[in-house]
Amino acid sequence: MLQRTKGFRRVADRGASAAEYGAVLLVAAVVVGVLASSPVMGTVASETSDALCRLFGGECESGTPSGPPALSACTVHQGIDQSTTGRKVILFGDQESHTAQVDNNADGSIVVTTSDSSGSGIDIEAGLGGRIGGSGWGVSVGGGVLWTGENQQQVTVQNEDELEEYRGRLHSRAADLIDDHGGLWEMMDDEDAMAELGDLPLQVADEMDLPATIINADGTNAFVEVDGSVGSDAGDAGLSGSLRHEESRLLGTSEAIEPGGDRVRGEYYAATDTDTARLGVEVRPSPVVGAGREVSYERVSGNVIHVEYDDNGDPKQVTAVNTSEWRLGVGGSLELGFESDRGSGGAGGGVLVENGDVTVNTTTIEIPPDQRGEVADDLRAIFDGGLDDRLQGRLTIAELADGPNATTTRQHYNATGQTAEGGAELDLVIEWFDFGSTHSERNMSLDEAHYRDPATGEWRRWYSCEQSGD
Repeated sequence: MLQRTKGFRRVADRGASAAEYGAVLLVAAVVVGVLASSPVMGTVASETSDALCRLFGGECESGTPSGPPALSACTVHQGIDQSTTGRKVILFGDQESHTAQVDNNADGSIVVTTSDSSGSGIDIEAGLGGRIGGSGWGVSVGGGVLWTGENQQQVTVQNEDELEEYRGRLHSRAADLIDDHGGLWEMMDDEDAMAELGDLPLQVADEMDLPATIINADGTNAFVEVDGSVGSDAGDAGLSGSLRHEESRLLGTSEAIEPGGDRVRGEYYAATDTDTARLGVEVRPSPVVGAGREVSYERVSGNVIHVEYDDNGDPKQVTAVNTSEWRLGVGGSLELGFESDRGSGGAGGGVLVENGDVTVNTTTIEIPPDQRGEVADDLRAIFDGGLDDRLQGRLTIAELADGPNATTTRQHYNATGQTAEGGAELDLVIEWFDFGSTHSERNMSLDEAHYRDPATGEWRRWYSCEQSGD
């Protein structure tokens, strides 16, 4: 019983962490896209508090801002829908994920972000077990590295009708392009045609005068995990637990269409660390059927740096996003399987219901034209320099963030959601086969937001959903 319980929990853990990793990256990517596309992010001044108060409602001081507020809209609701599939055969693993996120803003606009990622690499696990008295026990340790790639597309529309028009045009243009090349498989051999297909979201957005961004990135996803379980020989009940640490690093490029049709290119770096702990109890009324309950806790921290360049190739804007998230989940599962002295196997599924919160800190820096050449080399080193150069690049960003051209905000969200998980595995001394699939749906609602006063360095609240009635 013990090994079978361990195996099912491990499959579920892999899928859940992958889904949540993608969700956190999307939260950061959406903030980068929405805030970086604003041409007035550097205009926070003494009247900003009043301007934002007027925008979102509440008790406002008198006075008229000298220009637009620093944030054109505040994200009040996010919906995340993600499907992830992971497979493993002996020592080789691969993983695919598709994520769609819809952000509804306070001004009625909608930001839609889709992401497709895939990775393959090494996935190793080894374990041992035994019996003490009338109980069995088992422990396994695993880890690996997956080389991953990710493509993101993001577009901002004013309403649902405009979103449907954009999707219709994009689908029609893609279908025509594929037909012109005799089908998708034939077109995949033509690099220019595939590049044109990848550029279609920006072309359609340009035609409709919509802000849009494409990000292409790749990197590594490394993880280590420990699983353990104990159960009675009678098979009545068992206890299982797991700990997992995962680190993901992505480096890539971005291209955006701004209002007015200007194209802006940039570079993108994302780093995410995830720690997950799970504890489960299983009851097995027969040798091949089991049902369980589990509690999970997950802590995620992510950092995204996005640099946009002007026509001369010098950096004109830097956006740095730090995301901190915790989540507590409770779920149930059902499993069919077998076990013997030589190994175990089985298949099962379950649902995990989660609650938690997310804090997003965003710093946007507008670099004056006369300073861009001075900091260009330091900022580029963040993406392709050595360790010392990358540290110098981070130091340059920190110095710019303390200057008058920087805007820093903090947004706190309440998050709820659920994840459906399923999988199958076979363990015979070593793990021979592993398949896991998850589907996650999450909703995030803005609780309140703060900004850092550039004059005093103090954090001030500009928006509270509860106070404004949203």
